[in-house]
Amino acid sequence: MAQPNNSNATLLLELGDRLLRSWWTVVAGGCLGLAAGVIALQHMPKIYEATTRIWISEQEISESVVRETVKDDMALKLAAFRDAVLADEYMIQLIQRTFGTPANDEELTARMGQVRGGVSIDTVNSRRKGVQAFSLAYRDTDPQRAANVINTLSRLYVNQNSEHRMDQAVEVASAIQKMADNAKAEFDVIDDKLTRYKQRHQFETEQHLGANLQLLDSRQRDLESLQARRDLTQRDLRLAEEELTQARAQAATDAGASAGALVVDPLTAQIATTKRELEDLRVRYTETHPDVRRKRAQLDDLLQQARQRANEPQTDDSSSTPTLSSNPIIASIQKRIQEANNQLAKLDSDEKLLRNEIREYERRIQVEPEVQRKLTDLEEEHAVAQERWRKLQRDVEDARGGIELEQTDMAAGMEILTMAGVPRSPIEQNPR
Repeated sequence: MAQPNNSNATLLLELGDRLLRSWWTVVAGGCLGLAAGVIALQHMPKIYEATTRIWISEQEISESVVRETVKDDMALKLAAFRDAVLADEYMIQLIQRTFGTPANDEELTARMGQVRGGVSIDTVNSRRKGVQAFSLAYRDTDPQRAANVINTLSRLYVNQNSEHRMDQAVEVASAIQKMADNAKAEFDVIDDKLTRYKQRHQFETEQHLGANLQLLDSRQRDLESLQARRDLTQRDLRLAEEELTQARAQAATDAGASAGALVVDPLTAQIATTKRELEDLRVRYTETHPDVRRKRAQLDDLLQQARQRANEPQTDDSSSTPTLSSNPIIASIQKRIQEANNQLAKLDSDEKLLRNEIREYERRIQVEPEVQRKLTDLEEEHAVAQERWRKLQRDVEDARGGIELEQTDMAAGMEILTMAGVPRSPIEQNPR
């Protein structure tokens, strides 16, 4: 077992001795590898990157409109800027100026793809409020061409962007004006609706509630006073009718006595008897007792008959209309009855008017909560529409001012901060 181990050790020692004697072969191999790498690096294409910076100020349009229509997302801004810079109109001019006119569409398409693949865009922090800065970089194997491409692209975009900003400002102003016109039309409709509603419910709102309550109370008191006056007038009328009945009875008695005979009118006698019976009942009972009320109604019927007979034309009178009696006492009583009837007719007419007014005031008070609720809703809708229209009017003025600023100072909206210089050292090798 010891003999094989000694053989292996001897073999390793011999191998180490031979390597020490030929160390120069190891060093030579490493040097040859390093030289080959250096030669490869010298002959492989190098990639150069040229960079420029552009700052863009916010366009002079209404901030409120921008907030409503544009999301403040940096990714969206960067994507929008990249799409604008690498648009076909810029690519074609760029290729013609830096690479020459392509021979055909295939070459143009390939060149555009090459340029777009070599362009990188990123955001740059800016301390100026309302200013967004971007960096544009282009990579190419030719450092001079890299600088030419990125500088040409930047100038094309900056020069043509001013016209685009102006067109955009006009477009935004036109859109805001259209929105303002629509808002004004909507406001006019709501304003007319509110005006007509107020006219239709002029005295039914909360503003007139106190006045309606006062007027209702006043008219109710007027009605009570009118009813009291009518009760007095009706009492005077009954007394006058009773006096007329008695006067006629007395006149008939006097006429009969002068003729030598006593003439008694049955209706007059019945009225007198009923009156005596009513007086006897009033001594024993109150006015609300059924017997008193029944006897009073009977007396009223008899008095009504007497009035109808008094108003009938006399047989010896050629006129068809009733006239006053030739008896001065009877004529005076008849005049009082006529005045009382006229006054009662006027009181009835006044009462009808008062009750109509009372019903109207009660209706106004009843509908006031619902009318006021609808009025409040309309006024709120009116205020919202008015404020929206006025806000858009202010936006229109701001947009017009933005157009004027774009016209007077168009170049101030965008500027190339640093032109790209020719890169002196490559950033990486381009392996083939």
